[in-house]
Amino acid sequence: ARDSLHCLTPGPSLQHSSLLSNHRNEQPSNQPARPPTHPLTSERHSANFPAMTISLALVILSPEDSPVFETCYPELQVASNELTLVQLVMNAALDMVDEVMWSSRDMYLRVVDRLDDKVVSAFVTSGNYRFLLVHQSRHEDGVKGFFFELYDLFIKVVLNPMYSSAEPLQSPTFTAKVSALIRKHLL
Repeated sequence: ARDSLHCLTPGPSLQHSSLLSNHRNEQPSNQPARPPTHPLTSERHSANFPAMTISLALVILSPEDSPVFETCYPELQVASNELTLVQLVMNAALDMVDEVMWSSRDMYLRVVDRLDDKVVSAFVTSGNYRFLLVHQSRHEDGVKGFFFELYDLFIKVVLNPMYSSAEPLQSPTFTAKVSALIRKHLL
């Protein structure tokens, strides 16, 4: 069972919106319920899901599949139906990462899943932490450089004796450095 993930929004305090959780899209009672569709099928762009406006979404998962860090870019308040689409894409990608990581000796797993113009790239650390990135970039060297610099930054945080692996990373300094890496490599 995947724990809930949250998309960080800007502001003086971090507010969390559900990204990878058992998200319920509540509808008014006068509208009929939407039929379920698979997120990677062609009928996805019907009335169920609009095109994504999120430029990229990053999630770091612990070996126990609990979210350690997550962010969306641009850092805007995102509609719940867009978060639902990202949730479905990330969950599908996690299954692909679990398959690919055992057949590859590399930490950088490249593109593990696709959805229209978005791709999901993955990176698995030696400690089995997984970095997932939903993005549009076709520049693979930039994505690879981003993951390795993020890994270096993540190691520095994890090796801190004050860091508890049971808690998500909520450091404003870490978030600012990740944003700088995003601007450097992916934008």
